[in-house]
Amino acid sequence: LDDENLIALTAFRTALQVPGHAHNLLAKEMEAHQLRKLGQLPAALVAYREVEELVSTAGDYRTQRLTIARVKRYQAEIFQMQASATNGNGTRTPRGSAIAHNLMSDALDIRQNFAPYQGYD
Repeated sequence: LDDENLIALTAFRTALQVPGHAHNLLAKEMEAHQLRKLGQLPAALVAYREVEELVSTAGDYRTQRLTIARVKRYQAEIFQMQASATNGNGTRTPRGSAIAHNLMSDALDIRQNFAPYQGYD
C-alpha cells in the first residue's frame, strides 16, 4: 500500500511541476493527502497550509469553503495522531488534542452550511 501511495505522491508532484499547474489546488490537496497516508505528518501539515493559501483560486465560494473544511479535518487527524501515545505493549492509546478538537469543530461548522453534499464534497 505504501508503494501505491508513493506512486500517487510522485504523480501529484509531477502534475504540480507542469508549466501553469504549480498552483493547482486539487493536485496540492492530493499531495497533502498522500503525505498524510505515508506518515509524513510534518510535511503533510505544510502541504495542507499551502492548500489553504491556494483555496482562493477555486472557482466558487462553496468549493473554497468545503476545501477548507476538508483541510481542517485532516489537520485535526494529524494533530490527534501526534497527541496519541504508545503504551508498553506498543498499542496506540488516544489522548485528546485541543488543536485537533478546535480544527474539527471548525470543519463541521463550515460543512453544515453546505448540505446536501455532492461528489467530492
